Amino acid sequence: MVFMKTIRFLSLLIPLFFASHLHFPVQAQITDIGQPFYSLDKSTYFRYPIGWIVEEYPEEDLALFLLANSQESLARAKDSRIDKGDVFIEIIIGNDTLIEIGESFQSEILTKFPAAIVRDTFLGGRTATIISQDNFPVDNDFSIDIQIIMLSLEDHTVLLVAISSPGELERFQEAIFGIAESLQVATAPTESDGFISTFEADDPNNDLWTQDTEDTVRQSHITNGLYELKALEPNTALFGFAHNGLSFTDAVIDMEIVNAEEMRATVRSYGVIFRRQTAENFYLFEVFTDNHYGIWRLVNGTWEALLEESFQTIPEESRPHEGEPINLRVSAQGHEFTVFINDHELTTVSDDMFSSGGVGIYLVSADVDKAVLQVDRFSVSTEIPH
Repeated sequence: MVFMKTIRFLSLLIPLFFASHLHFPVQAQITDIGQPFYSLDKSTYFRYPIGWIVEEYPEEDLALFLLANSQESLARAKDSRIDKGDVFIEIIIGNDTLIEIGESFQSEILTKFPAAIVRDTFLGGRTATIISQDNFPVDNDFSIDIQIIMLSLEDHTVLLVAISSPGELERFQEAIFGIAESLQVATAPTESDGFISTFEADDPNNDLWTQDTEDTVRQSHITNGLYELKALEPNTALFGFAHNGLSFTDAVIDMEIVNAEEMRATVRSYGVIFRRQTAENFYLFEVFTDNHYGIWRLVNGTWEALLEESFQTIPEESRPHEGEPINLRVSAQGHEFTVFINDHELTTVSDDMFSSGGVGIYLVSADVDKAVLQVDRFSVSTEIPH
């Protein structure tokens, strides 16, 4: 059948991973899913328990990942054995093929596991179907616990299959759900051409930018030839992203903002976002209104400084002058990023976390009720000057 031909691993679950007898080593329960994992192409991200092992098996039409709660457990899985305390998780990610067979998912699995319990729920804000069966008989002398989670992530379908000796999955349920909740999958975008946004009324690139005037805390819109970002509460961060379908590898990103008195009084910092993967994964060149700057990597919502000292002082000759526009520039070539302010080069850093991605604008309000950043021009050029 289409389902079983496509999801090859299901036909291997019984009995490939398991022998006909159990051993009894002691395994501790681990619920801290603080370890991040990125796939080789950086398109898949999840967190898993510290101490667990992950291996990736790239396929042409599917992404496959195998997790085990110890190196020894992984070795036993490869040797077709399972011991008491072992937990194996296989994550399978596909798009069109898996979506097509989504409707037949439950009936196919229930045919194989007729005593399974099926429930629909939410994991990480996404709808999920969970199919569980304890003490599934592999043969006359041996049974396992199995849980299959099906997640829909935009245009991807994810299947997470967890297997253990009897009684173990319940102990590790928090970790299994944590892995599923943390999963992020990005569609591999094609390389985009550069663009220029002037934000005039007839600018066709206006549709590239996020605009929201209904939010009570963060707003962004295009008006009078400017892209305005407004933070309506103190100490609030706001992102203005260009369209998710845009992706750039080697590029020069330029942003020109209006150096108004209101901006200097209400904005704590502003900056250029580049190589954006998701709203919680990107690089940032940030400039503070007190004449400091920083370069950051945001990974799953956690900021990591790329400068040896997190905040550097802007040299006197590079500082914005009152009433004059402020220009920020990032030149991203391979793993090296050079940043400029008003055509003055500040520094170069290296990092290989994100090889390509989208762009955007960043704003943080000061200790005031409302902060406004006005962007007069934003451009991306893929022709790198030498």
